[in-house]
Amino acid sequence: MNAKDNQDTNKFSELGLYVGVDWASESHYYVARGEGSKTLSEGYFSNSAEGFESFFERIDSLREGKSVAVIFEATKGAILYGLQGGPSWLRLCPVNPVKTKKLNELDGSAKGKSDPRDASLLCDYLKLKASELLQAHVERDSLMLRLREAVSLETELVARVTKLKQRIGRVINGLCPQLNPLIGDLEKKVYRAYLLDHSPLKLSSEEAIRTLLHAHRIYNQAYVDGFVEAHLLLRPLGHDRDLQSEQLENLRSMVRILEVTVSELR
Repeated sequence: MNAKDNQDTNKFSELGLYVGVDWASESHYYVARGEGSKTLSEGYFSNSAEGFESFFERIDSLREGKSVAVIFEATKGAILYGLQGGPSWLRLCPVNPVKTKKLNELDGSAKGKSDPRDASLLCDYLKLKASELLQAHVERDSLMLRLREAVSLETELVARVTKLKQRIGRVINGLCPQLNPLIGDLEKKVYRAYLLDHSPLKLSSEEAIRTLLHAHRIYNQAYVDGFVEAHLLLRPLGHDRDLQSEQLENLRSMVRILEVTVSELR
């Protein structure tokens, strides 16, 4: 046995606790077991800094100075970052969510899905495959790296979208404040298309606006009528057409950037 094999064997032999975590948007359920089959601890912890901190404290009180292997579905960034920010004694084992589904099927899908059951099945699977899982999912594993990169990119894109919408709002307030109650969430294509193709400087016809809304599957008659009526009443601020044209150009430039950003985010 070479030095690396010895190092890996020691790492796995130091495990004192196995934890399965079933994540959810607001709280996560965990099941913790030692070498035997007895459950040492289980329960929910909130998807917050305080929740993760209380989870770490509880696990720390059970591990008796040994490392802890934690298995979870590698699909959401929140739990990944929460666990990565934890103590150094954690050994993370992210798995594909399909694994939970398969474990449910093997255990008897008629029993139904539940957070405690899924966490328990994952914990049992971890105990059975700990050595294999820990070797496969080290820090430089491509799944972990890709997931972290995707979460980082998503966070950045969301921040860009928010800033762009805020800037677009400011330009609208300087050009034609009446547009604000007319357009909705700019992450929806219909509103971006409206700003790109129609202008308060030269109003489009009622027919053109109805066609735009119908093209984006907006058929509610009251909404369409109200939208058209509000559109036909738009008037830009002031009388300086050159300034208004520049503001409109800036507005549309930002909407185009938003178009691409939203597409990447999707």
